[in-house]
Amino acid sequence: VSVVAAAPQVSVLEVAPAEVVVRTRPPVERVEIIPVAPSPTHVWIKGHWHWNGGEWIWNTGRYELGRPGLHWVPAQYVERGGAFYYVGGHWGR
Repeated sequence: VSVVAAAPQVSVLEVAPAEVVVRTRPPVERVEIIPVAPSPTHVWIKGHWHWNGGEWIWNTGRYELGRPGLHWVPAQYVERGGAFYYVGGHWGR
């Protein structure tokens, strides 16, 4: 008799991008004019700077459908040891 265990169910909210480490501080955030939401269930995802390997590029803000029980954690660069590490935006509890 052989017994096979079933794999646990896993729910993936978002796949993290490869780690980005930059030696220069990101520019100051841009001020964005937030348009009217498409619906009451949409959440504004603010824009942020992203390093493309050669220069800083602004990723414009956008709306996404909200996820019940979760809130949006904005993307950011965290300074550690003289470098800036990218932490992608994601849905959190």
